[in-house]
Amino acid sequence: MMTTNREQKKMGQGSALLRHALPVTFFSVCFLYVLLVVEPTLIYHGLGRSIYYPPFRTSWQFFAEAFGTCGGPVEYLAALISHLFYFNWAGALIYTSIGFFLWLSTRSILGISRIRHVGFVSYLPVAALLVLCTGYNHQPLIILSILLGLLFFVAYTKWVPGRPLWAGVFLMVLSGGLFYLTVNGCILFWLMVVLYELILRKRFAFAGTVAVLGVAAYLACRFVFDIDMHPLHWQVNRVIGANSIKPETYSPRVLFGLYFFFPLLLVVNSLLTGKQKRQIPKHGWVSPSIQVLVLAAISVTLLKPVYDPGKKRPLKIRAFAQKRQWPKLLDYAGKDPFSRSMNILDVHDIIIALYHTDALAEQMFDWPTSLRSLTLPDDVGGHYNEMLVRRSNMTIEMGCMGISEKFAYESLINFGDQAKVLENLAVINMVKGDIQTARVFLGVLAEDLIHSGRGRYWLDILADDPSLSGNERITYLRSLVLDKNNDEINLALNYGQLLKRNPENKAAREFMMSQWLLTGDLDRFTSALNRYDTFDTGKLPRSYDQALALYRLTGGKAECRWDPTADSYEQGRKFLGIAKQCRADRKRLYHATKQEFGDSYYLYFFIHTPRQK
Repeated sequence: MMTTNREQKKMGQGSALLRHALPVTFFSVCFLYVLLVVEPTLIYHGLGRSIYYPPFRTSWQFFAEAFGTCGGPVEYLAALISHLFYFNWAGALIYTSIGFFLWLSTRSILGISRIRHVGFVSYLPVAALLVLCTGYNHQPLIILSILLGLLFFVAYTKWVPGRPLWAGVFLMVLSGGLFYLTVNGCILFWLMVVLYELILRKRFAFAGTVAVLGVAAYLACRFVFDIDMHPLHWQVNRVIGANSIKPETYSPRVLFGLYFFFPLLLVVNSLLTGKQKRQIPKHGWVSPSIQVLVLAAISVTLLKPVYDPGKKRPLKIRAFAQKRQWPKLLDYAGKDPFSRSMNILDVHDIIIALYHTDALAEQMFDWPTSLRSLTLPDDVGGHYNEMLVRRSNMTIEMGCMGISEKFAYESLINFGDQAKVLENLAVINMVKGDIQTARVFLGVLAEDLIHSGRGRYWLDILADDPSLSGNERITYLRSLVLDKNNDEINLALNYGQLLKRNPENKAAREFMMSQWLLTGDLDRFTSALNRYDTFDTGKLPRSYDQALALYRLTGGKAECRWDPTADSYEQGRKFLGIAKQCRADRKRLYHATKQEFGDSYYLYFFIHTPRQK
């Protein structure tokens, strides 16, 4: 008999060891998964394009305003962690920590009835969190509101007094604290308390009182005090529907599921209270092992349909662009003129990277270039904020400060004080000579958690040289500005004015030439080419050389000081011969020439220019 007890004790110790090893292993794997596979820094660099981006400032005023209002603390925390995602390790640690507290809360709910053999259930909320971050759906306000509501409910179940009077006082204290931290988290908290008192503790009158007071508080907040207290579905619609590129159907479903998972678990758990045997199983190692397998199967089942490496591509390209790491961006994007899977903003990033590396004229058609990616039209839904920021960036480079200021202010009004917008507005005002206004924007930028260095950099320059007469960047931009800087200027029609003002306006010159190539307007392209006296290499860039050869071979008569090379003539004749055989069948022409001419202007001209359609 003693041997049997020793064996049972040994098996129980082994089972306990395995139960403790499981959460440690699970959350270690979660941290590495988020760090290496999801890469939270990409979430930060995607902010503003696809997901909710709460502003954050390091100033005492911002702190006081946040903690001086109900619900402000959770908004402050959500903004802080969103900005901390700039650091990859910090983002992974934040997701793992939130998942750990969700796991603890679920274990506490399961502990009410001490149900055995279902420990894997406590990992389901963590799996839901991983699904959201795998799909790059960062919803800090909703997740933190749910988490705080759960933690306050767990505190209620642990420390609630037995007498209804004192239980009511304790509930009011917890509700007041939670209401201050996160107004919307109170709804989940009250729902859980009502279910707990109604089903588990059988205090029907107390549960009914809490329900009535909860509904009264909700109605008073909404319609009497005008406090922003809304159920989860309103938050989901607001955050996902209004601020994402294409709201995936799984994201709101996961959030709804996560929200209602806990009340449902409490109901099922409470109904099973007292019905479970508490003896140690004969084979104590079996249950934890099976739970590990079940947990692994659930994780793979949930994450596999959501995991899509293609989602990282635009975010990674944007990350390189925001850091101005142009060579790395081009290397990561890869030269693939046949890929049309990139969206407009990805291709625009590539165009800007080529411009900054002085390779736009040479390598423009090595990527899936398009006119829309250069001009960024208004009719591209879901990207409007990003369009405004990029247009502001482009027009600053060309010296069109009035247009750039208009785009920047529109973004500021509609989407908040993003770091790049603040810097653009500061630069615009420095170019215009309005130093006081520039200082205001730089002062706000200097309070940014991540980009404060940019604000302090310009403020230090202004302190040493208030007129900025010695600053090379500002001096150059001032030399580009038109005398009449019309906010409604049409760039396509006024490149000539910009170049007349300053023939060394690199951005206006290269974007103008690119636009004529992308529209297939070789007459204007050839005429504009006469403005070039020389190139660094002493010859035309490859795209220009091919375009000029094609123009001559198709009967173009405009005079040009440049002559295409013999190689471009030969390639052009060969391509035109194949095109003649295909008899205007664009699909047949594409397949017949893509291997040899895929990165050439010849193929683009006949397949993609608007005038050829």
